[in-house]
Amino acid sequence: MLKSTKRLIISTEAVNCYGFRILTSGIDLSNYKNNPILLYCHIRPSGNSKDQILALGFISDLQVNGTELSGIPNSDEKDAFAVAIYNKVENGTLKMCSAGLKPVETSDSPALMVTGQTQPTITKSILVGVSIAD
Repeated sequence: MLKSTKRLIISTEAVNCYGFRILTSGIDLSNYKNNPILLYCHIRPSGNSKDQILALGFISDLQVNGTELSGIPNSDEKDAFAVAIYNKVENGTLKMCSAGLKPVETSDSPALMVTGQTQPTITKSILVGVSIAD
C-alpha cells in the first residue's frame, strides 16, 4: 500500500454545495472503521466490466477534531489507476475527499441553521464510504 503524506478532510460542518450541512458529532463511524474503503468519486464496482473502477484502497488514522473528520488515504500499489490518483493527491492536484453518508436523522430547527444553509441539517448519519473527489 502507498500511504499518502497528506491528511485529507472528509467532512466538516460547513454548508455544502447542496445547501445542507452535516453535524460531525452525529456521524457513526463504527461500521466504516471495520472496512474503511476508499473510492473514486463514489464509484462502486458493479462486476459488469473488466474496465470498471475498483476501490482505490482504504483510509487510515480516521480522526475527529472538533467539527472536522479527516483521514489518510492508502492506495493499492498494484492498481495503476489507484497509483495515478495517489500521485494526484501527493502533488496537490486532488485535495479533497467526500463522505458517503447514509442520513439517519435530519432537523429543520432554526437553531441548527447557519448562514447560507437552505436545507435541513443532517444530525445523525452513518459513514459508508470515503471518496477522493474532483
